[in-house]
Amino acid sequence: MESGIYQFLGVNYYTHLYGLVFVLPFFIYWVVSITIFLVTLIIKRNASIRWQLTISTLMVLFSVVVVFYDVFITGLKVNSLCKHKAGIHVYKTVVAEGFLGARDIEDYSKYGFTYVEHSILARPKWRFIMEDGEPKKIKVNDFISTYELARLEYEEKITNQISIDKYYVSNRNTGEILGEDVRIFIYPGWADSLFYGITGFSYKPWICSGKDNEVNRRKAIALRTLIPPKQESRRNGK
Repeated sequence: MESGIYQFLGVNYYTHLYGLVFVLPFFIYWVVSITIFLVTLIIKRNASIRWQLTISTLMVLFSVVVVFYDVFITGLKVNSLCKHKAGIHVYKTVVAEGFLGARDIEDYSKYGFTYVEHSILARPKWRFIMEDGEPKKIKVNDFISTYELARLEYEEKITNQISIDKYYVSNRNTGEILGEDVRIFIYPGWADSLFYGITGFSYKPWICSGKDNEVNRRKAIALRTLIPPKQESRRNGK
């Protein structure tokens, strides 16, 4: 299991446990209290300082709850999101000769696409085709693609610890989403984050990709939703 992930009762919890630094003073106080209590009980046979042990125990428990409460809540939410939302979801497949959102026509032509289109900030606009076995880049005034492969411009924030990133294929005319590849990003709780801020240490968020572990997510969702005419013909036996 990946570092910083702890499973309990089938639920994964995400923390590097740096929050224990904030629990340590209360734990030390508890150890001192229980030591004094036991010594007093054994030597003097007197349990009159039992209240000190009770208070120190409650302080330790309270500090653990405060430090790891958001880790617990995040774990439960992520567990549900990973089961029902993460991974590749295909809602509809369509036939398309090409699409907007890619440049590697050499690769996509192997699957039967005749062109792909791409642009940065809507200008300039480029169409990529294969001509005499070589890729060719053509500057165009308008795109001809009905479908677009895109990625969220910004992660969709669910909570301070959870955000969603996705690639999706949509119909440019209607806005209909044909399919999407969703990943859940899990960030540290407040205690871990405070520790990172104080020490200057860096971290990488945990990622839940569902049951799909495609290396090239853009390509995977495109090929699962968009079917080139040649492939469609083979499927129909033509």
